[in-house]
Amino acid sequence: LQVHIDNFHAYKSKLNSSQAYQIVTDNYLKLLKLEKHDLSLFSSILIIVKKSNYKKIIRHWFKLSFKLRQKIKFYFAQREKSEVGYLSCYQIYHFRKKLSLIDPKIKDKYFTSDVDIFEPRVPHDMELEAFYEPIFSNHNIKNKPELSIIIPSYNNKNEVLQTLKFLNNQSLAKEKYEIICVDDGSTDGTTNFIQNNFKKLGYTVNFNLIKFPRIIPRSPGDKRFRAGLARNVGVKQATGKYLLFCDADIIFMKEALKKIILELQSNDVIQIQRHYLNHGVKPSRINKPDFDIEKNTFHPNNGYWKDFYNDGNNWMNYKCPWKYICTFGLALKKEDFQLAGGFRKVFLNYGFEDTDLGYRLFKMNKIFKLSNVRAYHQFGKYERNEYAHSSFKRHNLLSTTAKIFYRHYADPNIYEELPSFLRV
Repeated sequence: LQVHIDNFHAYKSKLNSSQAYQIVTDNYLKLLKLEKHDLSLFSSILIIVKKSNYKKIIRHWFKLSFKLRQKIKFYFAQREKSEVGYLSCYQIYHFRKKLSLIDPKIKDKYFTSDVDIFEPRVPHDMELEAFYEPIFSNHNIKNKPELSIIIPSYNNKNEVLQTLKFLNNQSLAKEKYEIICVDDGSTDGTTNFIQNNFKKLGYTVNFNLIKFPRIIPRSPGDKRFRAGLARNVGVKQATGKYLLFCDADIIFMKEALKKIILELQSNDVIQIQRHYLNHGVKPSRINKPDFDIEKNTFHPNNGYWKDFYNDGNNWMNYKCPWKYICTFGLALKKEDFQLAGGFRKVFLNYGFEDTDLGYRLFKMNKIFKLSNVRAYHQFGKYERNEYAHSSFKRHNLLSTTAKIFYRHYADPNIYEELPSFLRV
């Protein structure tokens, strides 16, 4: 339970030892006056850091007792362009640097947010993650599978059907895995299309189809991106020990799942390699003997991922290995995903919701491994692209979500690693 500092005395007589309370304030000087009171009932003190108080915090830090300082957590609100008073990422970075200079014992725990940063733009239909029962299922096993594959899908019914086709044709025994597809508010008839074609095409894989409705329809780039939430919804139905997150347009070859499970037995987090099929290259082409990966695939973003694949064996030696966690093909233990807290709901724009998860897994000391498995990305429709295939629009979208990611942790390493996104 939270008690704002201005109401402290009104609440004090009502507090009891059976509950844990948190003081919330942006008035740092008033906090100094609470030293004489018994604060044992308060588990933490949440300070909202703003332009009006951040210099006072630095100046008066050691006026607080060590015991009181141990309870403090800093909170950096996400600001709109029209708002004043909240710190920019640049100011947050220097606030932490200056506080660390006067108190070298400052730790990450002071800056890591236990809850999602308040985001006023989160629409009402995104505030809760309900438990959705499947509207269509196909089960042919009695025991729990080893691997649960989670696929969110938004308006790409033909691509997801191809993805299911290749997942249905794996060398791994059918009882070893299940697929959970979450229709994330599609308007192209995805749900009916999958239901009508699943058995018609002879698919026998264990399968659940969940319809995750949107009260307000979205369109690409309109700040209603929420694939992370759809994945959380899918995980609630997952029964496997391991999770594999993949996009609805990703194709896995016949031996892929068997290799992924084998890699998960000796590693915590597995990142699949992704190769984009050239325009006009059909998925069926991949199985042809003359398929040439160099001629028939490409890597966007100036070879960002290709460079990583070539150096993947050094991944855990990178300063910020979380940068390369991406849910187009990501496998890990379900238990670790749940302990990390799942995907945050505040990423309304494209990007960084998976980087955020990777950061938390890294802080849990999990070992990342670049998989030997290659997956293939079907060539996307122009109208399906979140940033309309524009590098400029993509950068703007990522600049928004990168700031949300950074504000949850105020980690100097994040700021120094993502300067082009955080300094604009």
